[in-house]
Amino acid sequence: MVDTSDELAIRYNDQSVLENHHVASAFRLIRTEELDFMRSLEKEDQKLMRKKLIGLVLATDMSKHFSEMGRYKPRIQA
Repeated sequence: MVDTSDELAIRYNDQSVLENHHVASAFRLIRTEELDFMRSLEKEDQKLMRKKLIGLVLATDMSKHFSEMGRYKPRIQA
């Protein structure tokens, strides 16, 4: 998508394009009344939940997998 300058790549600045698209689409759905499972949370908890969910989805970007694993490898070996 990045190589072809796809609209989504442009929208998400060539960074984790599909992951960003998926999480943005999920939050668009979550904002609908019938799917808003976070509405009962306090505002700060909603922010934290959103941050965590975004982080979880972005962590699935395989192009960053090995660099991320490199950060944890010394901890795992210890």
